[in-house]
Amino acid sequence: MKNNRSALLIILVFVYSCTTEVKPDNLYEQEEQVFIQGYLSPTDENISIYVSRALLNFGTKLSGNDYEENKDKFVIKNALVRIENTKGESISLPYSLENRQYRVSKEEFAITEGEKYYLEVDVEGKKFSSECVIPKKIGIVNTKFGKGISQYGGEGDFITVSFEDLKGSKDFYIIGGRIVFEGLKYEGVEQEEDLSSELYFGLERFATDVIGDGNVISSKGEMYTYYYNEEDNVREILRVQVAHVDENLYQNLRATYSNYYNNDNPFAEYVIAPDNIEGKNGVGVFAGYNLTEKEIVLTDQ
Repeated sequence: MKNNRSALLIILVFVYSCTTEVKPDNLYEQEEQVFIQGYLSPTDENISIYVSRALLNFGTKLSGNDYEENKDKFVIKNALVRIENTKGESISLPYSLENRQYRVSKEEFAITEGEKYYLEVDVEGKKFSSECVIPKKIGIVNTKFGKGISQYGGEGDFITVSFEDLKGSKDFYIIGGRIVFEGLKYEGVEQEEDLSSELYFGLERFATDVIGDGNVISSKGEMYTYYYNEEDNVREILRVQVAHVDENLYQNLRATYSNYYNNDNPFAEYVIAPDNIEGKNGVGVFAGYNLTEKEIVLTDQ
């Protein structure tokens, strides 16, 4: 089962939070913020915009057992969401109960490389806006396999992903991927969906052309596998992905990733994740990216 977003953009599903230092007397007087998140790409099947409330942790009651109930406490279902391109063509995105997002198919409104898009969101009369440009798609992605010391101390399998930076611009990239195990059984039972294992690149998943315009960029990641019997006829498919992203998305995700993995480090400085949503009490990111994928069949029994 192929999903363009799932392998690389697993880190895009993150908890975005804003912390404001306030006096105890004013805790209940703070205005709620509107969180808006949307990533546009020519490689996506749908255009999706997520709109929710971002409330102070203090005084917000959440269910300890029901994740879906908690999501419903924040999502905004009555917003007016519209996207427009530079030609003046626009589309309104209806709310999807199934996905808790405002969504349309790419057949209804094309997302094109190099084009600029404008977002407008109206939440009960409060106006929010943003804009983004869709980056170019990179060319060939090269891969090289090898052995090394795993992050757990033993010998591990590694992959080096390399590609040529696009010339003539300041560029930002995110590298990722996964191994999909088709036909793998869990406790003797074949699963409805194929199991998979993410490639671990750490901070090397984030790359720029700061070393020089047009140079080769490379990142090294660790590969993990499941153990299974040869007679199970498992097919291993490696999907490596490189996303050329705009700077807002890159800086936001890098800050979020750094804060998550340094959460227990008292010596690490907290990084403020930038946003590009215009409008009073509006936060979030509206950004463009373009995805290049390379698929390799590791085993085909």
